Amino acid sequence: MAVLQYDNNNTNEFTCTCRGRLDVFDRNKDIEHEVLEDEYSMEIPNYDLYRDINTGTKFTLLKLESILCYLEQFQKKLDDDSKKLYTNHFLKYLRRASTDSLYFFKSECHAEMKKKVSYHIDIRIDLDGFIAESQCACAAGNGRTAHCKNVCASLYAIFKFSTCAEIITELSCNSQLQTFHQSRHFMASPLKSKDLPLLGYKDVNFDL
Repeated sequence: MAVLQYDNNNTNEFTCTCRGRLDVFDRNKDIEHEVLEDEYSMEIPNYDLYRDINTGTKFTLLKLESILCYLEQFQKKLDDDSKKLYTNHFLKYLRRASTDSLYFFKSECHAEMKKKVSYHIDIRIDLDGFIAESQCACAAGNGRTAHCKNVCASLYAIFKFSTCAEIITELSCNSQLQTFHQSRHFMASPLKSKDLPLLGYKDVNFDL
């Protein structure tokens, strides 16, 4: 016949645990009735309307002052880290679509620390070069006024193209000439013939 024994310490611990869980339940019982706001998303043109930017692309001049003025409202500056994302080919592409009074830019930028990760950026600029709206898929780019490094790098790319007609994007596999026919540099130290390890031969006179 089995005899049940109760441990008062374990019983008290179990009671405290149950009470703690009930308190948490009481605090969170109305959480399912909370209405969560939808994540903001820009109204952008159809993807088919976007075109890659090239030397023949024309749009309004985006001045550096416009970028600085846009970032100033967030107490942010166009720092060197954002510029390096552009100059170091972190920007995968930059495309443009336009309406009667607006320019829309779509780009994709690699993450600074994990280049396998990339984020999509959307920017809206009016005909006067005023940055009206922007968004980024990264954690810091939510909302209609995103000002993360990815957005800054894209704005800097637009500025460089509008002023210098040049754009730096990610290097593709055919961006550079093939090199398989080129000989490799010999990195080892030269060796004299008499010092070559020849199996089965000893005292070979190479001067004959």
